[in-house]
Amino acid sequence: MKNKLIITISDINGSKQYTFNQFIKIAIHWIIIAIIITLIIGSMIINYLLNNIDKLKYKKEILEKEKKELKLAIKSKTQTLEAMNEQLIEVEKLLGVRNEAKENIKQTDLINSSIDNNATNTHKNKQILKDLEFKLLSRMIPNGKPLKYKRISTKFGFRIHPITRRKQFHSAVDLTAPIGTPIYAPADGVVVYAGKKNFYGTFILINHGFGFSTAYGHMNKIFVKSGDYVLKGEKIAECGNKGRSTGSHLHYEIRYLTKWLDPEPFMKNWSKNSYEKVISKNRIVKWKELVKNLDEKIKIVKKIKQINMKGDR
Repeated sequence: MKNKLIITISDINGSKQYTFNQFIKIAIHWIIIAIIITLIIGSMIINYLLNNIDKLKYKKEILEKEKKELKLAIKSKTQTLEAMNEQLIEVEKLLGVRNEAKENIKQTDLINSSIDNNATNTHKNKQILKDLEFKLLSRMIPNGKPLKYKRISTKFGFRIHPITRRKQFHSAVDLTAPIGTPIYAPADGVVVYAGKKNFYGTFILINHGFGFSTAYGHMNKIFVKSGDYVLKGEKIAECGNKGRSTGSHLHYEIRYLTKWLDPEPFMKNWSKNSYEKVISKNRIVKWKELVKNLDEKIKIVKKIKQINMKGDR
């Protein structure tokens, strides 16, 4: 009986016995073990898959977030490119290389054609060139009022400092205005710095064309960051009273290379009929070379125009 397994089943009708060999006993034993192992392995696999599903869900959320951020970045870059493209179109119009209207065609013909001996035509050509010169310079050189101010509390030049009570050079004009007054870019340019800077408090530095730059101090809020491309008239900050300041105002500088220029003539006297006076008062700027450089700009824009026309084909 050692090699046999006897199973007895009893009920109301009596008892019955069933005998199995020892081999069957061992087989049942291993089957039970296999079932237990299968359940354990299955449980481990299920847990592993569930963990992987959670990881995949987490990765999916991160990818969706990155996708949204990428879309926003692409949208921002697209808007920047569109703005730059609009500026290029504007420059083309100013320089007479984009013929979108009959008037532009007439002006371009006048510029590109040889100057007629007739005194009237010569005068017209000179006037057209002067208008184009003024429009282009007005986009690239800081001009006009950067904000709506009440008065100029401190002018450009030497003064007695209101805090230190010492005589020192004031490299800007202080424009008095309430806190929160919008400040606008006076020309197209690239933001070099935007943040805190010693006695300036909140400070912005923008590089414009032809070696010009502008600096702004004591702002309450700024809306640009380093590397941003700003257009003339774009809001960059709000007036404030931060840093070494005795009241709400904008510290406004115009720089040419390493020198400071008096901003007041650029703010008050820059117009089609008077901008040459501003030029004559700032002899430090090589205006002849600057204006001569406009010819190079015309050539560059023409080349871009030719490349774009080839690309369209």
